[in-house]
Amino acid sequence: MFRDRWRDYDVASAGIVLAVPLFALVHPRLTLSRNLAFSALVLALTYVLLPRIVFGSAYTDMRLVPYAVAIFVLAIRFKAETRYPLAIWLAVAAVGFMTARLAGTTASMAIAGARQAEQLKAIDHIPQGARVAVLVWDGCEKWALRRSDHLGAMATVRKDAYTNDHWPMVGSALLSVRYPEAGWFQRDPSQIVRDRGCRHEGWSVETALDYLPAPAFDYLWLLDMRPIPREWVKGWTPVWVGEGSILLRNEDAEARPPATRRTASVSAR
Repeated sequence: MFRDRWRDYDVASAGIVLAVPLFALVHPRLTLSRNLAFSALVLALTYVLLPRIVFGSAYTDMRLVPYAVAIFVLAIRFKAETRYPLAIWLAVAAVGFMTARLAGTTASMAIAGARQAEQLKAIDHIPQGARVAVLVWDGCEKWALRRSDHLGAMATVRKDAYTNDHWPMVGSALLSVRYPEAGWFQRDPSQIVRDRGCRHEGWSVETALDYLPAPAFDYLWLLDMRPIPREWVKGWTPVWVGEGSILLRNEDAEARPPATRRTASVSAR
């Protein structure tokens, strides 16, 4: 629930919050509201039973965790009359914790924002209406949340480009895409790539590049990509390189006149 960028900081934050209801249970003057505690337990059980994906929405179960823990914290109450010294101490500690987390989140977002601003400079080199294959690399054991999964979709916003990273599973949006030439690269999460042996979401970098239907795309945009052999992107010419971002142009696409290039069709349901 606090996973963001710095493992020790995030784990310590979660430990503090989870320890608060336990503290209330052992403190002689505090307890938990039975109604709220029961509600939190129901949410926790629902989290355990829910699948990861529901109606095309990923991490459905994880979305319940902050609410379950928050209700546990809200369940804390005094057994009898309120003891104001203790109440004030708890309030000051809560505000201090909130301030620390807000400061950390603000710093983390500032770092991510600066990096994304640099990565998005690639869009300046993408022509209007281009077809862009986006691949975002993510390390298996990396704690920091990846924030580039759908960054490639900004090419659609700014250049009316087709990208493969934001067309969702059936039933989760009011837009659908029809571009059979793209094969598997018609929808999320085709853009997520990992190293071989990683058991998490996504396929290996080499496999994704092997199966990429090059004739269906004009550009290949690699985000947060680790160093890869040049032969893996044979037929693609780098046109722009920045921090955590490299844009390559399909060498064959240069020879095709615009009138012969197939465009993707997007429609509202």
